[in-house]
Amino acid sequence: MTVQKISVIVPAYNAEKTIEKTIRSLLAQDWPDFEVIVVDDGSTDRTAEICAGFCETAEEDQGNIPRSAASETTEADQGIVPCSTKQIRVLSQANAGPAAARNLALQNARGDLICFVDADDTVQEDFLRALAEAVTDAQIAVCGYNIVREDGSSDPVLPARERLTGTETMKRVFTDEAINGFLWNKIFRAEIIRDYSIRFDEKIHVGEDMLFVEQYLRCCATVQTTDRALYNYSVAGQSVSHALTARNLTLLRAFARAFSLSAEMVRAGLDPSYSMPTLFMVREGVYVWMMNHVYGLKVDDAAGIARETVRARREVLEGARALARLGGAWEGFCVVATAEQIGHRAARRVHGRYTLTAADVQSGAVFPDAVTTSNFTVDVHATTAAGNRKAAYGTMGVKARPFQIPLRACMARDVDNLYLAGRCISGDFISMASYRVTGSAVAMGEAVGRAAAARAKG
Repeated sequence: MTVQKISVIVPAYNAEKTIEKTIRSLLAQDWPDFEVIVVDDGSTDRTAEICAGFCETAEEDQGNIPRSAASETTEADQGIVPCSTKQIRVLSQANAGPAAARNLALQNARGDLICFVDADDTVQEDFLRALAEAVTDAQIAVCGYNIVREDGSSDPVLPARERLTGTETMKRVFTDEAINGFLWNKIFRAEIIRDYSIRFDEKIHVGEDMLFVEQYLRCCATVQTTDRALYNYSVAGQSVSHALTARNLTLLRAFARAFSLSAEMVRAGLDPSYSMPTLFMVREGVYVWMMNHVYGLKVDDAAGIARETVRARREVLEGARALARLGGAWEGFCVVATAEQIGHRAARRVHGRYTLTAADVQSGAVFPDAVTTSNFTVDVHATTAAGNRKAAYGTMGVKARPFQIPLRACMARDVDNLYLAGRCISGDFISMASYRVTGSAVAMGEAVGRAAAARAKG
């Protein structure tokens, strides 16, 4: 199993009574490669001092390296307490809430996998290992947890060990307390967060975690649950029923926003061509609206592409006007720009000197001339409108493992000195449904650029 770096994000506000115990439980993890990023959210107590103390202790353990020598200018400018240890970093910001704190940590995270831990909770020593192993063949993994009272008594909440789709999991976020919309009983892939620009809504102060989980699950084909209680969730002396019920009540607003977009579009008299429309926030008041698909269009049908581009733009504009007519939260909703062209999910692919296959995806293939590793799932969107109504996307039964992409797949077989990158490299339909995402395409583009430059130099 490949060891992937894990970033553990801990937002902290006035947590002087609990943060030390939280950090110690994280530093005791048996996973070989991880970092802890604590974000001090403008605390007015000793939280920042306690966190900085861990950095100082680490420096002493590593030869008392001066803090100035261990820091980087870019990190210092961002409010990071410089530490020589690779295991813990402390960021600081003016008080802006946990959503902003987590977003700051995501901007600075170096891990391949992301976990979130609250500043008043602890974890079992194999928390990271168990989740990292569970997510090997999935896009997200979920573990059980212990509800811990102030007197030390606890009750475990355990999910069944099973494999789910992202759609199935979304339906259970608000009905299955073992899964729920919590961040802290899950491990996420940084590549998916990055490629889909998933961030926390800083205007929502309760339920922002559930909204993040919902956005992420929309990008997942496979979810793995583990039936072990790895996280210790403190309810700070409240009764279990009170703590959970109160939280659920405050999540109603976030829940409505997360899951009602399709229903709102239907209420506006629309029949979306994509069954899972989504709003991604760019900044306050500005969103990206993913809301339509085109089916049965060939990539070399110029007239058809022109026709469907007009139709797709009409669908977007008419949809926005219909939602605006609903008033309320939709009042003033409008489109300021549409894409320049229709994106082709499955276009022509070159015959390369190596052709990636579904078998490579399933086996986690490794190559001596690898240029990058694809960690994304097999993401096959419905190819017909009828299929879209049944399931917007799926894996076609293929369980993906991280697999390498060789330079030979980017080199044309029948044309000398022709390199390609992205979805048009040499691969079958299934492998293309995994490697076509931005993270892999950027790495391929850099690799073929270097190869072409080297070839030009002779």
